[in-house]
Amino acid sequence: MGVTAAPVFLVHGYSDSGAAFAPWRTKLTALGFDPTTLHVADWRSLSDELTLADLAEGFERALRARRDLAGGTPLRIVAHSAGALVVRAWLAAHPARRAQVTHFVGLGPAHFGSPLAHKGRSFVGMVAKGNRTLGEDFLEVGDGVLDALELASLETWDLAHRDLLRADLEHPVARWSYSICGTGALAWPVAAVTDAAGSDGVVRWAGSALDVRKLTVDLSRGGTERVRIDGVRPRDVPLAFVPERHHGALLSRPTGDLATMVAEALAVTTEGADAAWRARWVGRHTPREAWQQLIVRVRDERGAPVPDHHVEFEATDRAGVRTRLVGVASDVHRNRRDPSYRAFHVQLRDVRRSTIAALQLRVLARSGSSAVGYRGMGSARADGWDGAIDLTTAWPDRNVSLFWPFTTTLIELVLDREPRPFVGENRVLRLRH
Repeated sequence: MGVTAAPVFLVHGYSDSGAAFAPWRTKLTALGFDPTTLHVADWRSLSDELTLADLAEGFERALRARRDLAGGTPLRIVAHSAGALVVRAWLAAHPARRAQVTHFVGLGPAHFGSPLAHKGRSFVGMVAKGNRTLGEDFLEVGDGVLDALELASLETWDLAHRDLLRADLEHPVARWSYSICGTGALAWPVAAVTDAAGSDGVVRWAGSALDVRKLTVDLSRGGTERVRIDGVRPRDVPLAFVPERHHGALLSRPTGDLATMVAEALAVTTEGADAAWRARWVGRHTPREAWQQLIVRVRDERGAPVPDHHVEFEATDRAGVRTRLVGVASDVHRNRRDPSYRAFHVQLRDVRRSTIAALQLRVLARSGSSAVGYRGMGSARADGWDGAIDLTTAWPDRNVSLFWPFTTTLIELVLDREPRPFVGENRVLRLRH
């Protein structure tokens, strides 16, 4: 393994500090990395007023202040947890830097947040994670960062459109990008409160992947394509697993296979070396239970949110029997700030992909008013619009499956918001003689 002299940035996650990367600095130095090239990005995550955009600008300002890190200097980045979001937000805000970042390694990267983020504002969260340094941020928990880290957040949805789903970007983060997740569980009693299936105790495996697709279902009258898929890349970003490591241990225990995986990823410079890394590590410790995450947003044709909605999937098997996929809706999180965004965590054994001959998506939306309602390219009910679309016949590529292990799929549903009744004189505005 050849080690180059290019700088390596170590970016910590929420509620941590640069000191948390001390074990990694020691380990990488022992593996042959020059300690003078190892830099720690120490960012404030527990200040309520700071946002992801603020942190992105702070990263850029810090780089500009260093003459030895000018625009042409290759940069390699190792980011833990929410640190991955900081890096992506920085690159989205300063796209010229993309050519400079050659390597990106995510350790339990929170690309789509964490199921624990919405709990961080509670009193327990304040005591456990709140800032204990006396000053203006004392006992603050970082509301701005937690907003971005909440499941189905506006920030992660927007960020995915700015990098992961852009067709003009050959690579979402760096030329050589890798995600590494742990499969270990947190210790009791913390695990009883925070641990969750399909995760490393803090971040979902499916939400750590950089392979993201978007499915747009446009049921508005002006929609020209009822179903459209975006973001399918010809080259996937590898996701590897390491056993006996929970979320925190990915940072505190850089030993064994984990240290080797990261060091080898940072040393990749050719297609052959990348293929060798994939062959050695991808699939080696993949969990038996496969999970997927669906992030659903429902809006009207003007872009306004539709917060009161219900989405479900129905499958028809080869014998023609239709059943509701209960497993898809068994773990759903409504975003606190905007419930038109929702995260579905799906255990794929409940879906039984191989038996699905046809797949239908159904949405029920209500406005809360008898004067206005939602409708799609179908019929309307008296209390709202209950519509369905057959994804099987409308699917652009029959070789692409909606359900795919350890990935996140964004689904955007577009409905028409119209005065009632939908035909004839309406209740919103009447013209009188």
